[in-house]
Amino acid sequence: MKIALDGACLSSRLTGVGRYFQSLLSELLPLDTANEYTLFLKEDFETHLDFPNLHTHVLARQGSYLYWQNTLLGKAVRRGHFDLFWSPNYTLPFFMPTPSLLTVHDISWKALPDNYSPLNRLYRNFAGAHSFKRARVIFTDSDFSRDEIIKRTAVPAAKVKRIHLGIDERFRCAAAGEIEAWKAHHGLTGKRLIGFLGNFFKRRHVPEIIAAQKILRKRHPDTVLLLIGENHAVPENTLKKNKMDILWLQRLPENELNAFYSSLSLFLNISEYEGFGLPPMEALNCDTVSLLLRRSSLAELYGDLALFVDRPDPELIAAAISGFLQQEEEAKRQLLNRWQVRKPYFSWKRAAKEYLREIESLPCKSS
Repeated sequence: MKIALDGACLSSRLTGVGRYFQSLLSELLPLDTANEYTLFLKEDFETHLDFPNLHTHVLARQGSYLYWQNTLLGKAVRRGHFDLFWSPNYTLPFFMPTPSLLTVHDISWKALPDNYSPLNRLYRNFAGAHSFKRARVIFTDSDFSRDEIIKRTAVPAAKVKRIHLGIDERFRCAAAGEIEAWKAHHGLTGKRLIGFLGNFFKRRHVPEIIAAQKILRKRHPDTVLLLIGENHAVPENTLKKNKMDILWLQRLPENELNAFYSSLSLFLNISEYEGFGLPPMEALNCDTVSLLLRRSSLAELYGDLALFVDRPDPELIAAAISGFLQQEEEAKRQLLNRWQVRKPYFSWKRAAKEYLREIESLPCKSS
């Protein structure tokens, strides 16, 4: 088969969806020598996906993903007479008859509508309904997300395939010298770090994390909260008015992620709704454990691999962090030992094999 791939999520500034697709393709492409893939990019950059069964085309254009997907990409796929099209990013192009695969990581806009503007929610509902109906198969990352898709949409259960994600082996515990150099570069030498990485959405309770840090500092004055992510929900003055105990960086270069995770005493993800939640797993591979909200896929995937709070309450968060810091080495050792047992399952090669089985079960040619 000739398979077209929507690669707009792959860029010089990878998001979670981009990291998912790049990691998956790096294992899927060498496994699947029977099919020919074409990856369409929105910008020209080094994908590090050098395989004989992959062709790459850049459809460069400024503007929104919606416009790019439904003009340049849709036209290229139609002209290329592909047998199959795959979007890893929630939506399919309109007016494109090619049989399609779709990855839907979560449907938070339906579960938490107040987290989205009315216009954004209207678009997601409209594009989602079209895409869910058109897709031959909908891939998703967890049992939680599969149940949510089936419950909140009209999609037949048999169409939704859950495949757990993997952990990229480039995430590893940084050496002590690398950690110290990184902390010195950011003015954090001698500090005990608590961290968060991800875009600041309402569902991730960043203001509550900041409030918890204020409480924590009274008990542990050497702690600093390190927030990494683009801000979509937090008042700017909340982030900037307390520079002594909170450091906010909008982005971190990919080559600094190991040092970031490895420098932390604890990683935080107090999120109401996650389809999988890769950052806590990336942290685990860097020997850092997490404090999570006991909801959504986080409870499913990290039940015995993390610490939990039941509500996004600053007092509860601060108490959980403080309790951990008082017995950090022992609590960390127990959780990391469990991770070493579970880690072999969370491989991208295993995930790629499951994706390939689904692709191979499809009709060979489009109708």
